[in-house]
Amino acid sequence: MRRLLPLLTVAIAAAGVALASQVLPAAAQQSAGSQPAPADAANVKTEKFQDWESKCDPKSHCIAGTEGNGAAVIIGRSAKDNTLRVIMRIDPKATEGGPASLRLSNGWQAPLKVTKCFPNWCEILIDPTKAQDLVDKLKPANEGQLAYMINGEIVIGDFSLLGFSRAIGKV
Repeated sequence: MRRLLPLLTVAIAAAGVALASQVLPAAAQQSAGSQPAPADAANVKTEKFQDWESKCDPKSHCIAGTEGNGAAVIIGRSAKDNTLRVIMRIDPKATEGGPASLRLSNGWQAPLKVTKCFPNWCEILIDPTKAQDLVDKLKPANEGQLAYMINGEIVIGDFSLLGFSRAIGKV
């Protein structure tokens, strides 16, 4: 399966901010995985926390992310207003504008929507006013599942939340 979480290092260094998809223009998002890393990429500090990792640039702009089987999660802060942002990436064949659903191992669930698709992935952007609530729901869980549609069939991608609380502490 294609990698859904292109280099977090490239995302931070290229944008100079904490959250790639919130800040990078669409053209840069589409090709971020194929462009050479900017010179600042060498200065990105990476820390691994079980299944999650955080990456911080020299200005302490940090993102946390994980990639599971068919789903990836990236969390950071907007450079414009420092609000928390959550992006979930899924298979690029998902139905843009179609329904999605998040379910956590602790029983919590929420309806979502596939926001935008690019050649290498589709994104589910979480409303920034609900991002902190989602982060709070993720902390006690061990695993998450994203259900979405591809060609009329339900596909389920999963991701681990082991190490999430420590990684999100960097953001």
